[in-house]
Amino acid sequence: RSGTLMPELIATPARWRDWDAVVAAMCQARPRYRRGTLAYHPMEFGWILAEVVRRITGEPLPQFVGRELLAPAGLGEISFCAASDEAPRLARTYWVGKRPCFVGEADVSEQLEKTYNDPAVLAAPIPGAHMVCTAAQLAGFFDLLVSGGCTEDGRRLLQAETIRTYTRRAAWGL
Repeated sequence: RSGTLMPELIATPARWRDWDAVVAAMCQARPRYRRGTLAYHPMEFGWILAEVVRRITGEPLPQFVGRELLAPAGLGEISFCAASDEAPRLARTYWVGKRPCFVGEADVSEQLEKTYNDPAVLAAPIPGAHMVCTAAQLAGFFDLLVSGGCTEDGRRLLQAETIRTYTRRAAWGL
């Protein structure tokens, strides 16, 4: 709910792999809505969160999450992006329906399939909008959440209160 939308960056998927370009766009962005206004912006949110983590820890979000959560949970193969040569083996993204659907200021119904199936986009870190994993790895991640943040051998990776905070509905609206 930052109100910070970056339509120019969203409209140029070729820039998404260039982290410096993403950070520059974030630094130049100005909020378009008052703080707290419900304005769905998953890509911007993910990029902002990733940069906060990078500035605090000194490492990119994928490495931080991999080291702190995914590897200890036995889910080290989950990734925030795919190598370009992996694209043909991945399940495709499809848009179902004909009605326009706006996310921020972009009509995602027009370009979603083309954009999210593009190997260059699949290779870009977009933490708020996509990850790459198998069905078994995804089930393993949800099992970690259902298990209160504990691995099968009882090791606690997430506090139960953290899971409750981030899995309950925080906002509702269109």
